[in-house]
Amino acid sequence: VDNPILFSNILSILIAKDNGLRNNYLKLARDICADYYSKSQYIAAQNLAFMLLPDFDTTPYIEYKYEDLELLYIYAQVEKYSKTHVGSSKYLQMIADIGGKISLTSWQRGIVYEAHSELITNYIYSLDFDNFRKELTYYEAHLKDKTNIDSSPHKINAYLNFLNRSILYFSFVDEENAWNAYKRAYSESKTLARDDYQAYADMDYGKVIIDQDIKQAIEYFYKALPIFQKLKQCKKREIDCNAEIVFAEFIKDNKTYDALYDLQKKALENRYIHVYAKITLMLLTLELYNGESTENIEAKLVKLQIDYPDLKNANRLTLFVYQLFTAIYYIKGDYQQQQRFAKQHQNLAATLSENYVLVPKHNLQQFDSKSIVWFRRNQTMDSHSLWLDPRIW
Repeated sequence: VDNPILFSNILSILIAKDNGLRNNYLKLARDICADYYSKSQYIAAQNLAFMLLPDFDTTPYIEYKYEDLELLYIYAQVEKYSKTHVGSSKYLQMIADIGGKISLTSWQRGIVYEAHSELITNYIYSLDFDNFRKELTYYEAHLKDKTNIDSSPHKINAYLNFLNRSILYFSFVDEENAWNAYKRAYSESKTLARDDYQAYADMDYGKVIIDQDIKQAIEYFYKALPIFQKLKQCKKREIDCNAEIVFAEFIKDNKTYDALYDLQKKALENRYIHVYAKITLMLLTLELYNGESTENIEAKLVKLQIDYPDLKNANRLTLFVYQLFTAIYYIKGDYQQQQRFAKQHQNLAATLSENYVLVPKHNLQQFDSKSIVWFRRNQTMDSHSLWLDPRIW
């Protein structure tokens, strides 16, 4: 069977807990589950992980084994990539809690470290900086200066995840240190022979500087892309990086953004729901910028919020949602609603560095024109137009 989801459904029947032949297929199912996850076949991997895991509601933590934590990690990550960042935290926290109750070797404990590093990903997504800083303390205690080329893959992943997420953290709260965070993440990724994490650092730093130096941001994206293209586990990142390139090249040179429609389709087909939501927000903004009906744009945006409820949970993408609503009502000439969403944008941005407040603060004003311009921090901006911040996470 060539279809991974169909095959996982068939195998799930064979490993059902009431099937007397279940034990004959358990190892095969575990191996295929891990293989699907490594190839970004997330839904198929989660189907098998769910069937292989102990019952969440009735199994005491002390009865979990290391192999269960591996499966639970896959389950949690697929929940994040295909459904909800917020919902995945429950399962990542389970790994952290179970890791404190069962006996694990130092090698096996890497899975617990990686779960913590993915919790920090969720906290930065949710702009929960208090919990982010608590996890940084965990990193200092367990990973900093304690990770090398001979560490377990999970521990290396965890260490590099913490360094990578620090790039975004500093871009949000202490921008002067974002460059140093990028250099550290890139250097350590190189030392640990992880070209995937070198590419993550390049792409994420490119996103950080897109409002300051869009030409250099595009160069970082193109530097990262070939690595994503060659690694099966980076298929999600490949789609995301291509979208950043198309989006940035439209802003810089007014190039066509038609390729975004195909990338949007691929993201949805693979259930990369966060990437799908991000590309959809890019498209809606570009369509609005190019004169599509505000009614159509608003209807699509409301539908996206229904399809991906995380957008309503005051997270990174919510900044862009508020900005898009502001632009819709600006073009409609509804100043009251324009001001309402610009204020919501400003209130959420107020938790970040001051440069994130510049756009919504400006957009609170009433303008005579109906023109929209992309915000470039190092250029003199048209004070009589609505501004759009191109940073979208």
